[in-house]
Amino acid sequence: MMGKRQKNRLDKWWREHAAQESATMLAKLDEYGTGDLHEIGSRLAHLAGWDNATKQQHYELGVLFYLIGKMQRVITATELRRNASDDTWHDIAVYAKMVLAARAKAMPQ
Repeated sequence: MMGKRQKNRLDKWWREHAAQESATMLAKLDEYGTGDLHEIGSRLAHLAGWDNATKQQHYELGVLFYLIGKMQRVITATELRRNASDDTWHDIAVYAKMVLAARAKAMPQ
């Protein structure tokens, strides 16, 4: 069981990183928007024969496309007996939250 001090330290770390992730994501959103995610997802859905996929599903497929690249970095690092970079893990966390934000209608489409 986790003690109160350890819980407080974890909570503080989590909140600080959530604030950093939000700031980074908002800056990238201003710079790039979400059009590329929709376009990539639309193309992937079409290639898979999923022609009735929704805009949300296109978005999620686009995010998945980027996540696969990030996960491949983790796999390659593991195969080389190395740790993947903190930046790679950070990106994976942000992409996952982007999908959850979109599902909650908080992410612009």
